[in-house]
Amino acid sequence: MGKWSDNEALMRSSVRQEIIKALWEKIKVNGLEQFNILKIVLGLLEPIEQGYLETEYSRKFDEAVHKDDFMTFQQIIENTLRRTAKKKVLSRTSDSVTLGDIEDEVDKTLAEIQSGEHLSMPLVDEVDPMITPEDIADLKEYMDEIQFSGSVSIFNRDQMYPPLEQEKFGDNPIFSIHSVAKVFTGILLMKMIRDGIISEDDIDKPIQLSDSVLQELSPAVQERLSHATLKQIMLHQNGLGDYLDNASGHAADIEQKLNAGQAVPEIKSSHDLLKYGEKKVLNPLGQFSYSNLGMLLLGFAIEKKYQDAQQAKGETPSLGIDEIMRHFVKEDVGLKVFENKRPEKGYYAEKQRNLQDKKPDYIKQYVSARYASTAGGYWTTNEDLQRFAQWIRAECERDSRFKQLIERYGAEFYNPQKQAVEHSGIHADTAHFYTSLRNGTTICILSDQGERAATNLADMILKQTTWYKSQRIATEFEITPQVRPVSPAYDRALSLASTSQPVEETSLEVKKDSGNKLGK
Repeated sequence: MGKWSDNEALMRSSVRQEIIKALWEKIKVNGLEQFNILKIVLGLLEPIEQGYLETEYSRKFDEAVHKDDFMTFQQIIENTLRRTAKKKVLSRTSDSVTLGDIEDEVDKTLAEIQSGEHLSMPLVDEVDPMITPEDIADLKEYMDEIQFSGSVSIFNRDQMYPPLEQEKFGDNPIFSIHSVAKVFTGILLMKMIRDGIISEDDIDKPIQLSDSVLQELSPAVQERLSHATLKQIMLHQNGLGDYLDNASGHAADIEQKLNAGQAVPEIKSSHDLLKYGEKKVLNPLGQFSYSNLGMLLLGFAIEKKYQDAQQAKGETPSLGIDEIMRHFVKEDVGLKVFENKRPEKGYYAEKQRNLQDKKPDYIKQYVSARYASTAGGYWTTNEDLQRFAQWIRAECERDSRFKQLIERYGAEFYNPQKQAVEHSGIHADTAHFYTSLRNGTTICILSDQGERAATNLADMILKQTTWYKSQRIATEFEITPQVRPVSPAYDRALSLASTSQPVEETSLEVKKDSGNKLGK
């Protein structure tokens, strides 16, 4: 393994040990009887029809605690985690299971234990990345090691490094940025508020859309929009669904037409996408639920306000959201490439699930038929993403209110802990955009690989150039006793426990019988 892989292995080991140490200390203080839910998560207690079966590992776990034997305690947890992780991975795939798959599952379970047990862990103070030419060489070595396919561009401390990309892509290749497009939408909205086209007061008022947009939506969606604020639309708290990957969505229509040997639907503007919107309201207002339809409608809210301003000035013709976005990125920001549809040499993750067994001509037609909107899918280059990042930073430095608007309303794309504008592009994360408003470091990654390749690589670059250099333990979040974070493994364990007897949040009373069966 190369230097970065070695660092990652050391960090993974350190984080695991810190979590297990924190768990040990909590058990020593509170007593074993409070941790049967933990045992279910670990697989030390196995659910059966009438209760729970105590495993040999469970008894050794208890014995290690009673004997104050931390080393044995740690070994039992690690061995049990790997055994349980292998079962989980095998249950999800028919492919061969790698050691890396198992270790990733172990880390996931430990993170859920940290969350479910409210373990307070040390966080690394966020520091600015310090990317050196040596780091770039290490990055190239790591990209070769993991066989990364794509383009990486990095700007750090007034230095733009040459892009790292494979020869097969040629110069300045064009990729789909998928949901990174939402950063463009959000920044455009902040600019319109700053410029007075949209009032800041409108953020907390119901979204305003033109009649031509509303009439394309179902009565249920129209009713929801009469109450949903612009802020709730921005932050995916509107309860709306999708327009792209839902059962009757844009992607499904393309697939159905291709599978039937028919011509693909011709989409000429974002307005043509409205007919694909989910007809039902899926969640309560105010509850987070990722909604591409909501982000599509955010674009049309921008369109409505822009056209109102045009009308007040007597400007013609009225621009639609596609033209408004194109003017913003081409004229204001200065991008050279920014397309709604796939260019002739546009790269895309063609091995995604619904395309992996298709012929090249099918894939070409499928990808070329998709139309980008304010919810996602634009096509551009790494060079242009760097231009966009530079423009954002320059505007924040020039106008403090613009930065304040991003900090106040940009939760969709602004990370306050990192003080950075950041977003990944789905389809298994084929794009990632990161620019620090603190020191200007920018990392742009575009890939045709999928499988979280872009986001995983961005995370690795940040870890290698911040946390590892500080030689301190880093964890993803800090747990406080007042708020119980999401922990699916604990939710499942609590649900299983409740089917046999009432339980409290952090405890499950179980009794042994002569056959080591645990139940009522």
